[in-house]
Amino acid sequence: MSLAVDSKISVVPKLAADGSNWTTYKACTLAVLGAKGLMRHIMGAVRVPPATMPSPPEPRPAGKDSKAKGDGTDAGSSSPEQLVEPTDADWEAFEKQVEYWDEYFKRECMILAQLFATIPESLLIKFKD
Repeated sequence: MSLAVDSKISVVPKLAADGSNWTTYKACTLAVLGAKGLMRHIMGAVRVPPATMPSPPEPRPAGKDSKAKGDGTDAGSSSPEQLVEPTDADWEAFEKQVEYWDEYFKRECMILAQLFATIPESLLIKFKD
């Protein structure tokens, strides 16, 4: 199948300002979004991540039974608190959260881009306000 044919398949007619073509617009839009693998998002069947991107792991206080490097004092003594760098597991968990966050919002934006490209500007202005 040629690229031109593939491009034609995903073309959705613009929604008429008076909504007179709503039935065909909705059917075409859902078909295109479904073909892109976005139906779970349309149906609300996706776990929504936090609105803000996860923060990278930060150094954390050492456990009470850890020894300070080199001086043999307890971390719980009056000496300054030692920090332990994030582990590889901490970074892997962070990367997994960020990848999910990125993928979720990428898919949401794909839906919005499809809708914004096919609705009248007057409706877009109402939507954005």
